[in-house]
Amino acid sequence: MGPRSCPWKTLESPGQLPSSVNEMLVLPWNDLDVLEKMLKRHGNETAAIIMEPIMCNVDPIKPIPGYLQGVRELATRYDTLLIFDEIITCFRLALGGAQEYYGVKPDIAVFAKAVAGGYPISGVAASREIISAGVHPAGTFNANPVCVAAALATINELEKPGVYEGLNEISTMLAQGVRALAQKYGVKLYCDNMVSIWQLSFGIDAPMKDYADTFNVDKVTYGKFYRECLKRGVRLHSFRGRFYISTAHTKADVQKTLEVFEEVFKEIF
Repeated sequence: MGPRSCPWKTLESPGQLPSSVNEMLVLPWNDLDVLEKMLKRHGNETAAIIMEPIMCNVDPIKPIPGYLQGVRELATRYDTLLIFDEIITCFRLALGGAQEYYGVKPDIAVFAKAVAGGYPISGVAASREIISAGVHPAGTFNANPVCVAAALATINELEKPGVYEGLNEISTMLAQGVRALAQKYGVKLYCDNMVSIWQLSFGIDAPMKDYADTFNVDKVTYGKFYRECLKRGVRLHSFRGRFYISTAHTKADVQKTLEVFEEVFKEIF
């Protein structure tokens, strides 16, 4: 089966071999039944289950209750590795990332971005058995002392009492404020927060369960909203309703942001 007959699989780069898409199976997210059926059929050929613990590379989609725990159980039962892509979620939900937040331990996890508070760094974590299996994670900037120092400094700040509680308080204020404005102006949207991550998705009014649900998000309205907010000094993600709170944000910042949001709501709705 060639890539043209698999429209849901796309090559990330012109340098990839078209045959590479046939070495992976793409499944709906948040669906344990589909995953189990695949493993029953292809378990002996499945090297790993790779996933974000929260689908953050779109308008965020949270795992339904029990989903991550179920994936962990299936991976163990069928003797396949569970790999978490924590590039976005690491440090933003807890020091231990989404795996700490949800209490689910993968076999391998990858990290980056927030790890060093703005300095370039990435990392791979796994058991000693896996790390010593023969795959060498070589890199020109491995253990770069400046970036490692930045990561240690970031951890020192995040370890201080009340940091994550403060992030959650700020993002909760923002999400509650947006929902109140949506009700006031009759705007259909979904707004939620998870510690330092918050989202704003127009055109829907309930949580999404899988990538296909993101097709229902009103990107045209979001584009207008983004541009009008930018004119007023509030910068959002240019095409995706996923945002982060930092330790520098204050309640005054939330108030200012909500004031701008209300101005824009009045203008475009």
